[in-house]
Amino acid sequence: MKKPTLKTTKTQDVNTKKKVPIKPTKKAKKAPVTKKTTKDAVNQSTNEMSTEPIQNSKETTGLPADAKTPEFSISAFTGRVNDPTQPLAFDGKLPPMALKMVCTIAAKTESVPDFAVTAFLTTLSLAISNLFRIQPDKNNTAYIITPNLSGMIIAEPGSRKSAPVRLVTEPFTNLEKAYAKSQMKNAKDDAKQLSKQKLKNLAYEKKARSLSVELVDYSSTSDEYKDIEKQLDDALEKYQEIPQKKAPKMLVVQDPTLKGLLQIAEAQSEPVLIYKDELAPFLEEVYSSKNSGFRRYLIEAMDGKNSYTNVTAHKSIQTVKPPIISLMGTTQPSVIYKLVGKIAAEKIVDDGYLDRFQLVTFPNANYVLEHSTSLEHVDEQSIGALMALVKLLYKSSKAPIKVTISDDAKKRFESYKTKLSNLQKSEKISPHVKNKLSKYPDMMLSIALVIAVLRTFEKDSSSIFTLKTLKSTDLKMASKWTQYYFKHLKKLWGSKSAKKENALKILENIKSLLDKNKCFTTRDITQRNWAGINKENDKAKAALQILVDEGVIKSVNDNKKTGRPSEKWQLIVKIVD
Repeated sequence: MKKPTLKTTKTQDVNTKKKVPIKPTKKAKKAPVTKKTTKDAVNQSTNEMSTEPIQNSKETTGLPADAKTPEFSISAFTGRVNDPTQPLAFDGKLPPMALKMVCTIAAKTESVPDFAVTAFLTTLSLAISNLFRIQPDKNNTAYIITPNLSGMIIAEPGSRKSAPVRLVTEPFTNLEKAYAKSQMKNAKDDAKQLSKQKLKNLAYEKKARSLSVELVDYSSTSDEYKDIEKQLDDALEKYQEIPQKKAPKMLVVQDPTLKGLLQIAEAQSEPVLIYKDELAPFLEEVYSSKNSGFRRYLIEAMDGKNSYTNVTAHKSIQTVKPPIISLMGTTQPSVIYKLVGKIAAEKIVDDGYLDRFQLVTFPNANYVLEHSTSLEHVDEQSIGALMALVKLLYKSSKAPIKVTISDDAKKRFESYKTKLSNLQKSEKISPHVKNKLSKYPDMMLSIALVIAVLRTFEKDSSSIFTLKTLKSTDLKMASKWTQYYFKHLKKLWGSKSAKKENALKILENIKSLLDKNKCFTTRDITQRNWAGINKENDKAKAALQILVDEGVIKSVNDNKKTGRPSEKWQLIVKIVD
């Protein structure tokens, strides 16, 4: 079977504003350009996909002494400081069949794999929540995780961010049509039964009225009264309320309202996907004070655990168990930044609603523009397998299957939580990002369950019903996804690396530090007391190491014996823009 082709770019030059057309490579005397396929993307390591620039010193690059000095772009480095994301590398993140599914979705929709995988994980986690729950500790029945996830794709207009979502929701809309078709087959018989009941009700009602009139003529203690009252009770018991017409099952909703969602809750228990093509305005509307009840309903449904009680203006009380809900949407950076800014400035009361979007993908704009795909090796069978899996997961079940984690997986999970806790205690990330990390342990296990279901389904489709335990390898893959989404979360909430910001500060002012040999010392930096570095030697050295890694400077300590020792550095590139 041919494998799908998926080419990706490796660099993220933030200055490029238009898509560079990809020309076919020609044979030349110099080293040929190597084309990348999906197989290459699958096998390449994270280091190969890294956006870190190549070392530029003549020593490391093997350039002759008289070679032209390499150039280094400040604006490109600024982009990497502001944007911690990297092109998606699939190394060890998905089982083989799942990888084919994602690559095919990306290729068929001509979009970056980042969009495809976020839509894929969100919708599949929702379907899995119809059949499974996660119980991390088999002895603790109070800690149960509903594995549905919600996703958000952030990109500029024209990035084809909506196309993958539409493709992955097709299995759900196909199920809706199948439910509706089945309902139509029974509609004729249902209509007959309803008509019969209506006629019977008229007869029972008429008899009840007649018996009520007769009661007036007798004493309440008489035998005749008791006999008529018994007949009246019998007639009233036979009178039945006409059931309302069954609402069609809704698995994908695009314009939800509280009233509509309450009606869905009364009609079905199957999970529901809310898909918004422009998510930010919908979120802002949900955050408004007049829609507090709607937001509370969504929070309960996205958590998938509690019931919701609605009290109307007429004091009518309605309590329902909401079907599990996942939200999947796309939005533009400028639009979502406005909402995030309002939350950060506390202009909107943040009750954690936005935290429930665990899968936020916000890739570099130029990576998205320069990315190209090929339909040559699309694996249509993988899309068919995805549809079959969703159909299998939506089969009715009396009770959800509870999945625990193996002993090895438990050790990995505890280690992950410890690292996460240390990160939350550190000063490396902003408070807004720290708050959202509380959702990451459950998010990790939910992704691990998606991976386990895909792994099991690939071996034997029917064996997913016997899945009982998450393996350590499932959690290992899932932890890589949490690392990927963490970078995108930091980008959305403006959490930058202090070391890289300090390196940028040095780079922007480096010309003022240089002597005639293009050299400077660490003390030259600390003496200037720049904001962020101040007079702290450790911060200066950490920032300088970033510039060494970038190939901008190199150490040239002369080991002099007089004066105070201070590390000496030399600029080995030409700074541009």
